[in-house]
Amino acid sequence: MCIRDRPLPIWEVLLLGGYDLRSTIVDREFSPKGSVTWEMNDEATLYFTYAEGFRAGSFNIAAFSQDDLTFDSESSKTYETGIKTELLEGLIRFNLGAFFTDYYDYQLSAFNGFGYIISNAEKVRTKGIESDITAMLWPGLILNASVGYNDAEFIKHTQATCPTVETLGPVSYTHLTLPTIYS
Repeated sequence: MCIRDRPLPIWEVLLLGGYDLRSTIVDREFSPKGSVTWEMNDEATLYFTYAEGFRAGSFNIAAFSQDDLTFDSESSKTYETGIKTELLEGLIRFNLGAFFTDYYDYQLSAFNGFGYIISNAEKVRTKGIESDITAMLWPGLILNASVGYNDAEFIKHTQATCPTVETLGPVSYTHLTLPTIYS
């Protein structure tokens, strides 16, 4: 049995061949976040937030080829604004927010028939609104409801595993949460 000085991609072991790669990934990033709030009165607060995010790149252990073995780091820029309220001496809380995020080198996991491969989409954008309400209807009886709308799209994805031609129209996802009652 031979012991090697590096991790083995699973396909190199299963196919008794494969490829030879000696690689290191080093990712360092600073991700700032800032928020400004304004208490309009005792019942309402407006806010605005700007944030940058980061997720390090890594290796695909199930890669069939040397070209698919690594994927790049992902970064994002997010803008969010909204209002938070507390009404009727705290019996009702209502919040409303809107957001806009651009992802760069978005890490996308896709099933290739044998395992999941992570690749990078050059640019993805998501935007939407969210709202929630909590109301004490009676002592011990609380109503919670929330609704959100999210519109996400690939702005640029040249390495997609399926055609990048729009065939059925844009893809968007909507999330709706129905009210729940706790007692």
